[in-house]
Amino acid sequence: MSNKDRGKCIDCGIEIKKLTIARCNSCLDIIFDTKRKKCVKCQIVKPLDDYYLDKNTYTGYFNVCKNCMNRTATEIHNKERAEQIYTKKEEMQLLLDYLKEIKLEKPKVKQCGKCKELLSYDGFYKDSQTITGKGSYCKGCCKEKDKQWRLNHPCYSAIKYLKNKIKTISI
Repeated sequence: MSNKDRGKCIDCGIEIKKLTIARCNSCLDIIFDTKRKKCVKCQIVKPLDDYYLDKNTYTGYFNVCKNCMNRTATEIHNKERAEQIYTKKEEMQLLLDYLKEIKLEKPKVKQCGKCKELLSYDGFYKDSQTITGKGSYCKGCCKEKDKQWRLNHPCYSAIKYLKNKIKTISI
């Protein structure tokens, strides 16, 4: 046989007799096998249970096995997560540098959100959720609001009182 009559299988690279098909018999068996399939990424022949379903392909399964697909997805996720963390750290550092530059000072007074009175920071309760670290309402308005709530919910106060009394008696 001359070199013109010989070729290589496009899947496995084995030398074959070149006719019209460029695949060897074992690769053709895999292609037409209805129970097994070759993964295009790891090049291993696996049963169809090792592939996710895909209605857009003629076989009805993805060309990449579950293991390769999961590995790829994990790598992509880890890479994206690392980029997000990096950009957040970078943003925080830029903000801190900017604040150091302008030497931002906290104001000494704050306006109550309810009574609109200007008071020093000592007139407000601590609140870690706000930028200033102080609550929106002054201490007087907070006490008034709490008192009103207790008047509107007398059962809650009675239950709390009884629970505390039971705790002190049992100790």
